[in-house]
This record gives sequence, structure tokens and C-alpha cells, in this order.
Amino acid sequence: MGDETHLVSNAASFAQRGYIIIENAVDLAELHSLRAESDELFNQAEADVVADLGCILEPHSQLSNAERTSFELYTCARTEATTTAEDVWRITQRFATIARSLLPSDVSVHLFNEQYIVKPPHQAQSTAFAWHRDSDFMDAHGRDMPTVAFWLALDDVKETNGTIFVSTSSAEQSAPPAASIIGVPVVARAGTLVVIDGKLLHRSAPNNSDKFRRVYMPQFSGVVRRVDGELVALAVPMEK
Repeated sequence: MGDETHLVSNAASFAQRGYIIIENAVDLAELHSLRAESDELFNQAEADVVADLGCILEPHSQLSNAERTSFELYTCARTEATTTAEDVWRITQRFATIARSLLPSDVSVHLFNEQYIVKPPHQAQSTAFAWHRDSDFMDAHGRDMPTVAFWLALDDVKETNGTIFVSTSSAEQSAPPAASIIGVPVVARAGTLVVIDGKLLHRSAPNNSDKFRRVYMPQFSGVVRRVDGELVALAVPMEK
């Protein structure tokens, strides 16, 4: 009953604000597995992570359409991606149960995207993300599909090392993104989870610190397709 009450409370807060913050969303062993996978992917990257990849590292590449749309096939590919992939995949599945409580009841929960956002030290503005909504990156056809992003801090985050800022103004939410928006920074310990609605305005600061800033971010939604019918990204069903 306690878990149910907590989920209902989170859902109400999420519906009102467009985001929720959950502290200690993973334990220390899980945090270790996530950091290990992030570091492994960073070390394996053949391109410049900042200049060429925009700080984005994905644990999967060149998936077939079948692997992108099947829980069983995606699980097989995903759990072979890195040394700690099985541990991370269990965490992702747990997050999907939270996504179920936040997405509309008529939307079947699918894994839409899975990535790490890694900001190396002393990168200044090259690691900043301007004000945006995640839905901005879809065409008009896919923009109406509700999505939720699970932004999980793998390191302590603050304004100087690339944390996110969220807009708390309803007037700003209905307006185009602008540099004049101030927003509220998320200052939190590693293991803190920020769940973000696809239509919430947010940005992230540059990493001016002397250490890496790592985040794991799966996204959940229904099946998102472009106007031509092709999948935008993943469409892995997460409900049995």
C-alpha cells in the first residue's frame, strides 16, 4: 500500500509540475554498474564524444527493426552490450514501472530511447544544452505522443558541472524557448532521479568542473512514428 500511495503522489505532482525528483532512486551497487557502463561506452567511442556525438552515448547500435520492437530480442542485444549491461537493464525495467504510473492509461509503455549523457571536464559551452522540450525533436505527427525521460545523476550535480534547469512558469511553458528564461537548477547527489515530461522546458549547463558529469537517461512512451510511418527510435514493449 505504501508503494501505491507513493506512486499516486508522484503522479499527481508530475501532472501538476511536469517533473518529479526522486532521491536515492538506485542503490550503491546499481550506481556502480551504471557508472561502469558509462565509462566503458566512453572509452569505446571511436568519435569525439563532445564534438561528434554531442555528449550522447548509446549502449546499442545498428539494431534490426525486430530488435527495436521486441522485448525478448532487445533484451538479448542489450544485455550483451557491456560488462554490466544485465544490471543496467534490470534498472531500466524497474523505471518502466514508474513510467506506467505517469503516462496516460491508454498509452502502452515502450522504451523509446536509452542513452548516457557524458560531459567531460573543462568543456565550457560545448557541453551546454539550450532550452528545449524533448518533444521539439519530433515531427508534428510524433509530437502528440506523451513521453517521459528518466534523467538519473551518476555523479553529484550542481550549476557548475552541467546539471539541468527546469522551467517552473506556466507562461514559459506555452511560449517558444528563449534565452531569457531563468529556470530552477537541480542540485542533487548521485543516484537522484529527475523524471521529465516530454513537453517540459529544460536545459543543462556546461561542465566547468575538473571531473566528468555522467547521466543515464532512458525515455518511455507509446510507439512513436514519423509522418511516413517509420519508427522515430526504439519501440520496445515494457508491459507483459
